[in-house]
Amino acid sequence: PELLYSGLKINFNGNYVQSEVKASYLTVPILVKVTVLKRFSLDLGPHFSYALSKNTATSLSGVDLGGVLQINNFDYGVTGGVSANLTNHLFLQLRAIYGFEDITEKDSNPLLNVPAVNDQINSLIVKNRALQLSVGYKF
Repeated sequence: PELLYSGLKINFNGNYVQSEVKASYLTVPILVKVTVLKRFSLDLGPHFSYALSKNTATSLSGVDLGGVLQINNFDYGVTGGVSANLTNHLFLQLRAIYGFEDITEKDSNPLLNVPAVNDQINSLIVKNRALQLSVGYKF
């Protein structure tokens, strides 16, 4: 297993609602490595993430809505990719990360009695998706 740190930032500008989501995660991918050629391998397996920090700001036409949108502490999904050993010590990896769950929680707010605004907030789905390129050195 590995231990990875990653950051996330999303800006959402809808008809009524504007949101900014920032989070940092500690992720543990548990990957099976299958060697397909002498220097190449396929990596695939689940990953589990924990939010170390999270910050959201949501507004309705410039009016702060407080904690309407929050980030879940945990996320999980699948990671897959290709590794290439360039030398005995130097390697290159390309991975795709696919989170399964919506990482947001939506709370009610008395300002949100407008159905169109509630619908826009409740329809916002944020999932962790990423491409990761790594260069490393093995000792």
